[in-house]
Amino acid sequence: MLCSKHFDDFSFTNNARIRLHNFAIPTGTQDLMVKIRQEQCATASESKQDTNISVEKPQVLVLEPSLPVQVPTTANPTTSLPVQVPTICEPTTDSLKMLVLEPSLPVQVPTTANPTTSLPVQVPTICEPTTDSLKMPRTKGILKELDLSKSLELTPKKLKLYKRCRRNLSEIMRLRKKIKKQPRALFKTLTTNSNVQSLMDKNISGPFALLLQSQLQNTPRKLTGRRWSIDDKVMALSIYKRSTGCYRLLRRLFCLPSEGTLKALLNRIPMKCGINSQIFKTIKDITKNREPEENLCILAFDEMSIRKHLQYNSKQDVIDGYQDHGNQGRTMEPATHALLFMAIGIRKKWKQPLAFYCSGDCVTADRLSVLIKEYCKLMENLYQV
Repeated sequence: MLCSKHFDDFSFTNNARIRLHNFAIPTGTQDLMVKIRQEQCATASESKQDTNISVEKPQVLVLEPSLPVQVPTTANPTTSLPVQVPTICEPTTDSLKMLVLEPSLPVQVPTTANPTTSLPVQVPTICEPTTDSLKMPRTKGILKELDLSKSLELTPKKLKLYKRCRRNLSEIMRLRKKIKKQPRALFKTLTTNSNVQSLMDKNISGPFALLLQSQLQNTPRKLTGRRWSIDDKVMALSIYKRSTGCYRLLRRLFCLPSEGTLKALLNRIPMKCGINSQIFKTIKDITKNREPEENLCILAFDEMSIRKHLQYNSKQDVIDGYQDHGNQGRTMEPATHALLFMAIGIRKKWKQPLAFYCSGDCVTADRLSVLIKEYCKLMENLYQV
């Protein structure tokens, strides 16, 4: 165990008194520091009797951080003179740190008129060199290759060559940017020029023209910068619903919307169990441009078993997965079967789902007859069944 007579309690790291701090100094060294302070005060009082004395040369002192020093006066040795010592940051390499006193700073020294009073001595501010002032200025460009930091270090002839090189480099950078923008300008011209649009409308089909236009717009862009119109998304969605594997293959060859974009488009369409008036309104608008024979269709329905699953629908604030027959009512029985009604063309190949229902068991004959009559009345206004 270390002797407590030579080290105070603040010098140890713990109460066991086994290990010392890096800045620990024996207590016997305080007398040496007192003598240094007395010699400094005596030298300052002989040169000038005034209280304000300017320090002409910087002095180097080795001080302990936060160490109280008591300096006795010459008249009364028992009177202590408090000195305020600034706290020193913990050094990185040594346990002691050299303090540089700034010159031309006033130091107040007590006079000998009243030896019984204690006067404070103000220690000047510590000036520490920063790492930024020691760094050399960075060199860039041509000067860096010549190990120079400023163009003023060049001779007049070299300075002319340096300025000419700078102008040539600026011109090269400008031309590079211009060349980089040319493909984008070409794609923009192809997509916005009216002559190109009229040529595309006459010689190629509408879906292919739409696909070609989307390729010209989105090919030079990044993946996160591609934008798609509603027509592009609808065309891609029709391919995706026909075959997901085929759509993934086409997406490797062409620029097409991602599957997440198509699913986000589907989530915007409200789909509920029962009759959807928007579907019948769209079908009515399409049948106006068809021949009467093309509107001939049949009403088909089919039922399949599904797994029980409950899921919260945040958009409608309901729990999906229970028995739901639309206008016929909704119960708390978990759904195990799904019923679908679909219109299928006879003279022309087309089909359109009309509505779906969820039921806890197979739909009864009474309920099925009610649903069939309900859809027959709606279809009379649209098709010839």
